[in-house]
Amino acid sequence: MAESGGLKDVLAKAAQDPAFLQVLIINRAATLAAYNLQAHEKTLLLNASAAQIRRMAAEAAKHQPTNLTRKMKMAAYVVTGAAVLALLYFVPSLFTDATPDTRNESRAQTQLQMIVDGQRSFKQKFGRYGTLDELQKQGYANPSNATFDFEVDVAGDSFVARARVKGTRSRGYQMDASGTLRPMR
Repeated sequence: MAESGGLKDVLAKAAQDPAFLQVLIINRAATLAAYNLQAHEKTLLLNASAAQIRRMAAEAAKHQPTNLTRKMKMAAYVVTGAAVLALLYFVPSLFTDATPDTRNESRAQTQLQMIVDGQRSFKQKFGRYGTLDELQKQGYANPSNATFDFEVDVAGDSFVARARVKGTRSRGYQMDASGTLRPMR
């Protein structure tokens, strides 16, 4: 049975319960399945880095309403959600020369880190690294980017995750179990 509420409830619970926050970071898809999230809320949490989720939970904790009516609480949740979304998507572009392409590169790098994090969780559970399809089916990673295609090569007890610029063979980034980001060769 799904829990009531959406993004604000998930972040509020994460702010109040460190164990829930850790489970949310490690196994997002399974944790989020218990909530009635809108598609954009689920996508935001699935694609956010662990650090971003911690910051969103900390920000939600600062804005927890106290002794307010139900309608006022809902308004506070909406305002907090809008603030978090604005921070994630609009504020960084005000302080950088980020173009859509560099923002896509940054997102691709973040999604590679999410694949590496997902591989660690997958290996803990299954004793081996998984293919990209297996990671997606188990909810450990769900990379999506307009400019990049993602792939994972598994060989024995190692893997390499790649974000390749669509339509090219060697432009992009790669990351292995060490978590070190490298340009593709």
